[in-house]
Amino acid sequence: MILDVPMALKSVWPVARAEEARALSALVGLGVIGTLGTWSFLPLVVSRAIADLGLDARFAGFLAAAEMAGGGVATFLASFIVHRYDRRLLTLWGLLLIALGSAVSVWANQFEVLLVSRAVTGIGEGAVTAAVISSMAGTRWPERNFGIWTIANMAAATLLFFLIMPGVMDLGGISGVFTAYLCLTIPGFLLVAWYPRHRAEPLQAARPMSVSSTPVLFCLAAILVAHLAHGGIWAYVERFGSAAGAGPRLVGRALGSAAFVGFLGGILVTLLGTRRGRVLPNTLALALSSGSLLLLVIHGGPVVFVTAAMAFYLAWVFGLPYLMGIIAALDPEGRAATLAIVMQSVGLAGGPAIAGPPTRTTTTSPGSASAHTSWRSASRYRSLASWTTA
Repeated sequence: MILDVPMALKSVWPVARAEEARALSALVGLGVIGTLGTWSFLPLVVSRAIADLGLDARFAGFLAAAEMAGGGVATFLASFIVHRYDRRLLTLWGLLLIALGSAVSVWANQFEVLLVSRAVTGIGEGAVTAAVISSMAGTRWPERNFGIWTIANMAAATLLFFLIMPGVMDLGGISGVFTAYLCLTIPGFLLVAWYPRHRAEPLQAARPMSVSSTPVLFCLAAILVAHLAHGGIWAYVERFGSAAGAGPRLVGRALGSAAFVGFLGGILVTLLGTRRGRVLPNTLALALSSGSLLLLVIHGGPVVFVTAAMAFYLAWVFGLPYLMGIIAALDPEGRAATLAIVMQSVGLAGGPAIAGPPTRTTTTSPGSASAHTSWRSASRYRSLASWTTA
C-alpha cells in the first residue's frame, strides 16, 4: 500500500512474440505440473497403495481425499490473494510443497505420515494451479490459452499412462509414482524463470465486475452444476455402455476414442478463439452435450453409446475454455477464474455421490436424471453469462 492507496499486482504480458511464447510455455507447463497430481497420478497412488502397501480400499481412498482436499483448500484461499500477491513467488512456494510432499511420501513408512505428505502435496498443487489460472485469465486470448493448456494436459496424461508410468511402477511401485512426481518439479523450477512478471498498480475504486457480481456468480454456478453433471455421468459411463449392450473391450475403446476427440476439441478452441464470439461456441457445446446425454440414457445400442460418449466428452472439452474465457473477461484479475477451479473440483467429486448408477431395467436412474437436471441448469447459467459478455 502506497500513500494509503490499495495496490494490486498486474501481469506484465510480453509484447515480443518470442517472449510471449516463453511466458505461455511457462504457464502451460506449470499448469500441467499442478494438475497432473490430482487428475493423473492420484488413481495410480490409490491402486499402488492397495497393491504395494496392503491398504484397505477405504484407507487408500483417504490418501486421495487428503490430496484433493489440500488442493481445494489451497486454491480457495489463493483466490483471496492472487490479485495482490506475486504469482511467481506463489508458484515457487507451490512447487516447493509438491517436492517436499513427494519426497516425504517416498520414504514414509507410516500411514499417518503418508496422509499428511499427500495433503502437503495437494496444497502445493492448489497454489501452482491458482497462480497459473489467474495469470491466464489476464492474457489477451484466455480461451486460446485455456485450450492449449487442455491439450497439454491430455497429451501429458496420455504420455504418462501409456509410455512412462507402467515401467516406473514395475520398477519402483508406489515409491516410483512419488519419485516421478518429484522429478516433474525440476522442469517446473526452470519454467518459473519464464513466468510473466508483475507490477504494482492502484486498484480501481469501483470495478466493473466483482467476484460477488451476478454474472460472475452465474458463471461459477454454471461450472459447478456442469461438473456435477459431468462427474455424475462420466463416473458411470461404463454402466451406460453395459446397459446399451457394449462389452468391456468396446467400452474401453469408446473411452479412448472420447479422449482423442476431446484432444481435437482443445485444438478447435485454439484455432477458433473468439472469432465467432462466445455465445455461439457455448450454444454449440450445450446443444452437443444435451444431445449426447439423451443418447446415453436411451440405451440405443453399442454404436449409439460410442457416438454419445465421444460427443459428450467433446462438448465438455470444447465448452469449458469458453466459459473460463467469460469469467476471465468479467474478472481479469483472476480471482473468479481461481474460484472456478474450486467449483470444478467440487463438482467432479460430488457428481458421482449425487448420481446413482443406471440400471438395465430403467431408462434413467434418479442419479442420471439429477445429473441431467444439473446440466440443463448449467445451460441456463451459461446462456445468461454468455449474453452478458457477448
